[in-house]
Amino acid sequence: MPTPAPVTQVTVNRDDPWKDDGNIVLTAGGNYFRVHRSVLSAHSQVFKDMFDCPHSSDVEKEFVELCPVIHLYDAARDVQIMLKAMYDRRSVVRPYYTDTSLTVPCAS
Repeated sequence: MPTPAPVTQVTVNRDDPWKDDGNIVLTAGGNYFRVHRSVLSAHSQVFKDMFDCPHSSDVEKEFVELCPVIHLYDAARDVQIMLKAMYDRRSVVRPYYTDTSLTVPCAS
């Protein structure tokens, strides 16, 4: 019986969000984000399709803390903002409009 390949522990630059119970790691710009497939799938059709694809497990050859790693080619800050918005919509900054140039005409 062949012996399994040893698991190599890799030190990674953890970034927020890093969910200890996450089951997938996204990496962008050298930063790593441990998150949940279910959250990504619920908020993004692209991630849902990627995880539903039958060959996706073939692509997952790199692991961090036993979680498969998905490499993204976006800026780390952009990925972080996207993930924070998925986990907590209050973290998304909404513009505050003070322009009152639009008025509602009153019937006379």
